[in-house]
Amino acid sequence: MWHVEHKLETTANPASVWRRWAEVQGWPDWDNSLVWVSFRGLLMLGGKGKIKFRSGEILNFRVTEFT
Repeated sequence: MWHVEHKLETTANPASVWRRWAEVQGWPDWDNSLVWVSFRGLLMLGGKGKIKFRSGEILNFRVTEFT
């Protein structure tokens, strides 16, 4: 299993940060390593999607945890 974790400290309002994360198709707007993201429905536990990196790699993913 592949695991990704990203941490960043900010003074932004938590609700504002969540709104940006929840717009999955918008991830390439602020992550230059991505070409596109496909995700059906709302970002939630168990949700599944597909992501394409600039390297050409395409991966399927499933949301297993929010911290």
